[in-house]
Amino acid sequence: MKSLGFSVIAAFLCIFLTENVPSHPLQYDSTRRPGSLGGNINTKYDEQNPILSPDRKTLYFTRKNHPENIGGKKDDGDIWFSKLGEDGKWTTAKRLNSVVNNKDYNAIIGFSNDSKLMYLQNHYTKDGSSNRTQGISISKLVNGRWTFPEKLTISYYYNRSKETSMRISEDGRIMLLSIESYDTKGAEDIYVSFRNKDNSWSQPMNLGNTINTTFQEMTPYLAEDNITLFFASNGHGGYGSRDIFISRRLDNSWKNWTQPTNLGKSVNTKGIELSYHLPGGDYAYYVSTQNSEGFGDIQRHKITEDIDKPDNLVDLELLETVDSIGVAAQEPDLPQIDIEKTDRFIEIQGKVVNANDLKQPVKALLSYRQIDDNGGIASTYSNDSSGAYQINLKEGYAYHLTVSAEGYMSTEERLVVSQTSAPSLQKYYLLTPLEVGTTVNLKNVLFERGTPNLLEESYEELNSVVKMMMENPGVNIELQGHTDNQGSGKLNLELSQKRVDVVKAYLVEQGIESLRISGKGFGGTRPIASNASEKTRKLNRRVEFTIVKN
Repeated sequence: MKSLGFSVIAAFLCIFLTENVPSHPLQYDSTRRPGSLGGNINTKYDEQNPILSPDRKTLYFTRKNHPENIGGKKDDGDIWFSKLGEDGKWTTAKRLNSVVNNKDYNAIIGFSNDSKLMYLQNHYTKDGSSNRTQGISISKLVNGRWTFPEKLTISYYYNRSKETSMRISEDGRIMLLSIESYDTKGAEDIYVSFRNKDNSWSQPMNLGNTINTTFQEMTPYLAEDNITLFFASNGHGGYGSRDIFISRRLDNSWKNWTQPTNLGKSVNTKGIELSYHLPGGDYAYYVSTQNSEGFGDIQRHKITEDIDKPDNLVDLELLETVDSIGVAAQEPDLPQIDIEKTDRFIEIQGKVVNANDLKQPVKALLSYRQIDDNGGIASTYSNDSSGAYQINLKEGYAYHLTVSAEGYMSTEERLVVSQTSAPSLQKYYLLTPLEVGTTVNLKNVLFERGTPNLLEESYEELNSVVKMMMENPGVNIELQGHTDNQGSGKLNLELSQKRVDVVKAYLVEQGIESLRISGKGFGGTRPIASNASEKTRKLNRRVEFTIVKN
């Protein structure tokens, strides 16, 4: 598939994100309304999950409750397809006559670039059934026919949701999942998983609180830049039941994202919008219940060039410096789950690499402690110069794991070793180097409103800063305090300075030499987001530090 040009991605960022994008972006043509693909595609039945083949000449989708489905009108969905004719119109859709369809729900979640591998949201059984909620499979195109789907392994996969949705990235390396798993914020959350060399997939990781809410986040899609995320949600406000939103990944942690922005009335309606798909070319595709009989219709809209750029946008280069590294990026605590403890050891293997250069290995220490009533068993492992590591952990136990290296920010997580048939599991760790000029946003350092008084939840992240500076005695930092632009500019400047002073005082109390910490309050003079609404103003109320010496 041809790579989606940066200008197209910039279009969506320019129109839908509060960021300043390089010149000559593209944007939606605001004079056009969403358009149904017509009767050759849409019927009185429920059309879902549109996805184009890599050559963009075949449109696949799931059609629910159609009498021609394998399971007839009770069938939750078979895969159908339509070909793009020479006249530029889609042909009448036909059901895919293949073993990838059965009496249960069937959906395509991605293709290989050569179109010879099809990823499917299901585990298939020989009795003609499948399970939508419990994994993925792959089918191969052999002599013009799709083979019986083979089950693929997703490490530590756990899902409670019946509304599961997934999508493989255009390059086939990344999978986004909408599931209810260990650390779900509420209903379905969006997770990310990475493909291993053996075609298994890594443990799904929650994308964090910026993307996920206590409501539903569904049908995620990652654009070809592997940075821009589209998803449906009923937890971020909007025009109807579920709307399509856009957000942009800020770093390699996959937890720092721009605030999700509604795609607006040109896409979203009072109905339900789902399954946004931007395969390149002139059109984007998605599902909407607007102007249908309560079931989904597949819509598309045209993308056109526009040199103009909206006002009051944030400098993209400035925004990208924020959260460019994480401070002891700690996974949220996993809820207690019933897992059987055994004497079997599972080999955990992988690599530690530089977050800014994934080809550069990092020699690190991996310290892990078994979490139990007795305080656990602690052990430390040093990997080799290739970055590779291999540790053995007991099945059915939870561990607190810290990965650290001189000159890098450490990372911590709680790891549950669930039952698995695999003898080994793979997990990569990305450490961000401590380099002069790097700015870190202390997202969890919070204050009582209008005061310099720290909230209790601030101390965990501040203690991570203390640990980093103790482990790296050559590092000096400059603290920077910021507010929004509400109220008196003079008072905001004073408040930001007081908050910097409070943070510095705490770091010094914990044993960091005062001379290693400078600080200044900037009030509301350095916003990183628009001050037009409270939703974006809160991004401007922050404390940061910049590494000034190492």
